Amino acid sequence: MRSTANPIVFTRLELILQRLLDSVQHGYTHVVNGEVSAHRALRLATKFDIQYQVFADKNLRARRKRNGLGNAKWLCLSRRDKVYWWLLVNAPDLGAHFAHTSEKLIDVEKSLSALRFEGYELVQLPHLKPTKCKPANFKERSNQTRLTWRLSAGAYESFRCRIIEDVRSGCPSRLISLIRELYSLPGFGGVRSQVGKLVALYCAEVKRAGIKNAPKPLEVLRYVRRLRDDGIRLSLLAQAHQQKLDEAKNHV
Repeated sequence: MRSTANPIVFTRLELILQRLLDSVQHGYTHVVNGEVSAHRALRLATKFDIQYQVFADKNLRARRKRNGLGNAKWLCLSRRDKVYWWLLVNAPDLGAHFAHTSEKLIDVEKSLSALRFEGYELVQLPHLKPTKCKPANFKERSNQTRLTWRLSAGAYESFRCRIIEDVRSGCPSRLISLIRELYSLPGFGGVRSQVGKLVALYCAEVKRAGIKNAPKPLEVLRYVRRLRDDGIRLSLLAQAHQQKLDEAKNHV
């Protein structure tokens, strides 16, 4: 087994949200998370790999599954000189795993709101009804709900208040910035639905204020695409973090 784990640390919010969603959909439904410095994250990744084999390849995972054992994953994101991490473990009925007794795991299927990050929350929503006529070979979904990300109630209300304030200010630069931010939100189904409602509110407020030259919303909302794993190796991130600390000490 490796003496040091060196995973890829994601740097994009949309990517970590997609991987967390993927993991829950593949049965990694028990989660614990935290945040550490880059240097401590390197030691933590090694510890979790030794204890829980979080970076096992697909062959080892398949072998553990055949032997009635569970599997675990470790995902992380670099943000503002911090490493945010998530330990995700299979449900107990999919295989026994040591993490179920050694960690304070939360079952996100029983408490989806427990999986939150920076104003986004994982939720179970009904599938949207088709807006066009169903084709002759259309088959109803066996599962009537879907997992998706959406803005938390607080984040959504914050956008509503901002829309009202920015439109009433009449400042063109604020309105342009608002539209750009709305259309740059991660394009998950739950978020898209909320953005559509926020855009409708924006249009209503612009009409109410009688602003003639207000920036117009875009015609199409963003859809999240399959993203490839991209980021920086944890060892390089830790090295850069340590270098920054050393430079700060030298300037004192």
